[in-house]
Amino acid sequence: MKVGLIVSTGFDLSKIAEQWDGINCETQWGNIPFRKANVGDLTIYAATRNGASSCVPPHKVNYKGIMASFKKLGIAQIVSSSVVGSLNPDIRPGDVVILDQFLDFTKRTPFTAFEHEFAFCDFTEPYCSRLRALLIGVCGQLEIEHHKSGCYVGVDGPRYETAAEVRMFHRLGGDVVGMTNVQECIMARESGICYSSAALVVNYGAGIAGPVTRKDCYEQTLKKIGELEDLIAGVIVQLRNVHVECSCSQVPLDLITYK
Repeated sequence: MKVGLIVSTGFDLSKIAEQWDGINCETQWGNIPFRKANVGDLTIYAATRNGASSCVPPHKVNYKGIMASFKKLGIAQIVSSSVVGSLNPDIRPGDVVILDQFLDFTKRTPFTAFEHEFAFCDFTEPYCSRLRALLIGVCGQLEIEHHKSGCYVGVDGPRYETAAEVRMFHRLGGDVVGMTNVQECIMARESGICYSSAALVVNYGAGIAGPVTRKDCYEQTLKKIGELEDLIAGVIVQLRNVHVECSCSQVPLDLITYK
């Protein structure tokens, strides 16, 4: 079975497998680099959002290329890690949130996996419930401080939010805010791929506990990224023993073609 990973800042893949090979997948949106490893009977393909140099900003990530590559490679399930800010005083820096909903406040060109065909996909439950259950279970086993659900507010970046935006997002039901997750979740569902995400909280949103700085967020990421690595490594072990079946792959079947 093939499993996709999407990771970003500071994530150490060696906790999942010791030996990784570099490969490239050619798509109409560019050549996408991956790391590939075998874990038991699983083949893992890992994509890094911010590129090999860790310099690609969130609004420049090649989401279409990454998701097209996963589909071309025959990936059925994606587990991702996210780094987020908290909109909720009860969700503290260092906590992990297993996302179950999102609010899309991105404003750039609409993110979709479709080109010359489309489907009106159901997004009642945008994140795969079966993969979410595995993430929650492993959090419990590893005694990781976590929240079993959370609503992700997706923004474009690269700027941080204003204090007024943070208040608004929270009043609308948002729990955390970030710049990458919504785009991936939408295109995975449209591609018929199960998608889940564990979000590491690295700061409170603007106005909750003072200003937000990249330095503080990065230091908090490095401090707690090990838990996220252990979590995803644990989910990979679970996937070796559990066959995840759900309806995610059926969502985009009602395709409409146009010129």
